[in-house]
Amino acid sequence: MNSIDFKLQQQIEISINKPRSFSKSFKGKIIYISKHFITLQNEDHIRESFKYIDFSIGDIQLKH
Repeated sequence: MNSIDFKLQQQIEISINKPRSFSKSFKGKIIYISKHFITLQNEDHIRESFKYIDFSIGDIQLKH
């Protein structure tokens, strides 16, 4: 995955899978796209950034 796979204001949900730890989801809209990561903001105005490399190695997945 890279920056051309995403668009500003696009609504997405991400599943975060950490080995030997927890699994959670983050749902929001894309508010920033850079060369190395995207930043999402949810309905409560909480922002979280996700690196493209984490998608590639499987730590983060897009929920469809």
